[in-house]
Amino acid sequence: MSTRTRPGSSSSSNTIAHTRMNGEVISSTQNTVTKWTDTVTFGDNIPGWREALRDGKDATTSMDGSEIVVRYTPGLARFERPKTSDTSPLIYLSVVTGNHNINMLAPSGDPSNIDEAKADAQALGKFVRRIADVNTAFQGGVFLGELRQTLQTIKNPAKGLRDLVDNWGTTARRIRGSRVYPLAFRKKKVAEALADSWLEVQYGWGPFLNDIDNGCKALALFNGGRSSDTVRLTAHGETVGNPIVVVAGHAVSLAAWRATSLTVDRCKVIYRGAMRVEARNPQTMDPELFGFSPSSFLPTAWELIPYSFLIDYFSNIGDIINGWSQLFTRLAWCNRTSVREIERTSSSYTDMALVNEATSAAKSCSIAPAKSVFTKRRVLRAKYTGTYVPDFQLEVPDLGSLKWLNIAALITARNGDRKWSYGN
Repeated sequence: MSTRTRPGSSSSSNTIAHTRMNGEVISSTQNTVTKWTDTVTFGDNIPGWREALRDGKDATTSMDGSEIVVRYTPGLARFERPKTSDTSPLIYLSVVTGNHNINMLAPSGDPSNIDEAKADAQALGKFVRRIADVNTAFQGGVFLGELRQTLQTIKNPAKGLRDLVDNWGTTARRIRGSRVYPLAFRKKKVAEALADSWLEVQYGWGPFLNDIDNGCKALALFNGGRSSDTVRLTAHGETVGNPIVVVAGHAVSLAAWRATSLTVDRCKVIYRGAMRVEARNPQTMDPELFGFSPSSFLPTAWELIPYSFLIDYFSNIGDIINGWSQLFTRLAWCNRTSVREIERTSSSYTDMALVNEATSAAKSCSIAPAKSVFTKRRVLRAKYTGTYVPDFQLEVPDLGSLKWLNIAALITARNGDRKWSYGN
């Protein structure tokens, strides 16, 4: 941890100048100086925080700071009556410049004692609603639409390939069981018929395999190259209470004005986070499809068709679609900031009714009010690990059912066909 300090100060003055009808000017000035020390303590830096932010991970560094902030605008007020003589010692003009005697001191009290329960409840409630809004956007937005389309490029060709495997299995069994040819020629004719059938069917298998390959590559890019699957969230709640009003009147010669101040407690709580959509089992497939290619099969060796590979192959597609079909959104990170303040706003004002209460000599007045805002602030920031909402579950429509990947029929076919020997 590291702590930094910074000296702070505020200075102002108030000058009252009276001008006599003979031209003599009488003035007085009052100075006000306020000093304080701001402090801030940061937690240890997180290694690789830039990369963590880029990847949607938590990179929150704790902070505890106290400061006083001042905004001040000096004022100008003029009070006068008609000038009747160049030799009279009477005052015909009073001008007040500077802070107009408004409160120019930092407010007392400790901001840490301000109750933040109500502001926290407001902020957390808004944050939860924001999570729900983002979740709804994910469900109906571009992200899942693109993902669904990508998964379809794997599902549909895989289903077509499965159908071709079944159909060719039926054809192969019919050929091998044929009794058309004499026994002496059966072995040769069966081999030729299987070879011809294989040459026909592999032209249908190839495009399906290419389509599946392209779909798997697209899914790999989708998994590793997207940034739009992380959405930043922010929500805040704010309360203001315990107002205290103080009014002070001032009158000097022709000048008459009031200085008023309003002190309030203010609390603001901010939740920031990021939601990320992830697959529960985000598997990707080897772009080479495990070397599966029609050219790797011997056309005349039906018993050598690697059913065990097909089972693994289809099962892997099932893992891919199952993982990416069962998505969930989670908060990748969340932090909480509380800002507690004691704020005093002071200003000056006047009008002829106020002047007439103090003196009947002045006949006109004008004012550009003096104003100051003193804010005594305590800021705390930390990683949020409390309870808000459970993980949201998402499903890509129509991809939850994997019946078309049922391997049982393929296993049954394998068990039946492996009992047949090519030499029969």
